[in-house]
Formats: sequence, C-alpha cells, structure tokens
Amino acid sequence: MKQKVVSIGDINVANDLPFVLFGGMNVLESRDLAMRICEHYVT
Repeated sequence: MKQKVVSIGDINVANDLPFVLFGGMNVLESRDLAMRICEHYVT
C-alpha cells in the first residue's frame, strides 16, 4: 500500500516518518478562554 504524506506548513506527517504530536485545546468553553489561548500561541 502506498503511504500518504500530509503536509501541514513545513511539517510532513506519515506512518513511515518520525512521530509528530500536536497539542492544544480540545474544548473551548468561552470566547474569553479562546482568546487567551490564541494569545499564548501567538506570543
């Protein structure tokens, strides 16, 4: 079976490439929380 590579920005993700872990919020409880999380990632 041919492996599919998914490119996200300059990161390639595939079964035969090194492990990649994405982290972040799973549930946004309010707009205020969403904005605070976004500010953290931007700065």
